[in-house]
Order: sequence, then C-alpha cells, then structure tokens
Amino acid sequence: MKNNKVIVISGFSRGGTNLLWNILQSHPQICSVRYETGTMFRKRRHNFSRVISVLRKTGLLRKPIGKSILDYQFYRYKLSNFSHEENRYKFEDEIYTKDEVKNCALCFKSTDLDINYTSHLSEMYPQLYFIGLTRNGYAVAEGHYRRGESITDFAKQYQQVAEKMKLLSDKLDNFKLVRFEEMLNDPFHLAKDLYEYLDCEPVELNKLRLKSKKVIKKDGAHEEIYGKPGSKYWFDTETIKDLIKPDVNNNQIKNLNSKQISEFNSIAKDALSYFGYQVNK
Repeated sequence: MKNNKVIVISGFSRGGTNLLWNILQSHPQICSVRYETGTMFRKRRHNFSRVISVLRKTGLLRKPIGKSILDYQFYRYKLSNFSHEENRYKFEDEIYTKDEVKNCALCFKSTDLDINYTSHLSEMYPQLYFIGLTRNGYAVAEGHYRRGESITDFAKQYQQVAEKMKLLSDKLDNFKLVRFEEMLNDPFHLAKDLYEYLDCEPVELNKLRLKSKKVIKKDGAHEEIYGKPGSKYWFDTETIKDLIKPDVNNNQIKNLNSKQISEFNSIAKDALSYFGYQVNK
C-alpha cells in the first residue's frame, strides 16, 4: 500500500468535523485527501464512483489488486496537498517537500451516514485509526432545523451514527471518541492528546492551522469573526479565541422549544446517553 497510516474522522454535519480535521492536519505528519469521503465516493468528477463500480463488477473490490487501485487514488489526492495554497505549509512559514507529503499519514473525514465507508476502509487498512467526534445532539439538531430540515429526520440520523460508532468500537483496534465541547474548551490540549493517540512524532505546536467559519451569536445570527470565511489561518493560544466560541452550543439549544426537545428525545435519547450528554426535558 502507498499509504502506511490512515486516519478516519467521523461525526455530524454542523458538528465540528471540519475543525477537528484541520487540527489534525496542523501536525506536519498528517495530510488530508482534500475532499470528504462521501464527496469522493459519490461524485463522478472524482472518478471514484466509476472505479468502485468497475471493481465491484469484476469482483476485485475485496481483493489486493482492487484495494491497491483505490489506495493509489487516495495517494494521488494526498500528493495534491503539495500544490494547495494553504495545505502545502507544514508550519506557518515552512513548505512541505514532496517526500514529506508522500510519507504523511492520510486523514479522511466522513459526516453523518458516510461513517458506513469506514468498514470498507478498515478492510483496506487493518491498522486504521478511528476518531468519532460527538456533539450535543440538541445543538446540532438546531443547526439542521434552521436550514429547513426536520428535527425527526436529524434525530434518526444521530441515533444511527451512534449505533454505528458502538459497532465500530468493538470491531476496530484503534477507536477513540472525542467530544466537540472538549475541543472548543482546549483545542491545543486535545491536539496533543490526539497526536499521542495517533502515534505521531512529538512536535511542540505553537499554532494550529484552522479554517475560518461564521459562528452563531447569542441572537442566533451568523457572524464573520476572523478573516475570510473558508480560508485557513494559523492561530496561537490567544488568537484562537477569536475563532472558537465555547458558548456556541448554548446559543443554539436555547432556540429549541420543549416540543422540539421532546421530538428529538423520542428518537435519539439513547444516543445522547451513549455520548455522555444530559437528556433535557
């Protein structure tokens, strides 16, 4: 295989996976495949849907040659980081060499039910590292509801992802759950903990490279608070406070009424308990 170490992050859309993805990529030994797992596997422009279709029809998907073909495609995506304006930097003022990118661990990101791709990836990479990112379900449900989705539909998805994570915790040798709230409270401490879990070389990182995104204010409105949304910047322990707001969950949960809380509980109460969150009344 061209990729010697593989990491999979799974979580919820609107649940902070992008933040975690970029925290991991701040380590000089970790690179991404540039696109989310579901995007690569489903979009024709990435050719993965075509490649997988051919491999399935020929029976090669589960054989070494089929896995090698997919592994090489992932490897090509990893190398594309070298030409990316922001990802080509391993530190704020130092660019990767091509050999350094080649030797980086490959980090995938899957949201919602794209967690199901993990089983296939674990067959390809037996030593795969899995990180499940959890977040208070009420806050994530509010984010989906505000965008026109139903509480019921998201609650079903939240429960399904929790059940899948339970199964993976038994199946995978390297499995770790991370709470979104823990990440917001002390991102640098979490970064150090995860780098140790991933068996990366110890590196004292004074800055993390994160993507600037709009945040929810107390009145529920989105606000641009740092730089250009979608661009990546290097943040130290002080400037990171301009981007990360630990009170974001409370700002969202308070927008749900008691009926919506009950609607979510009727479907996903067990998932909340599994992730260690209090079930509201």
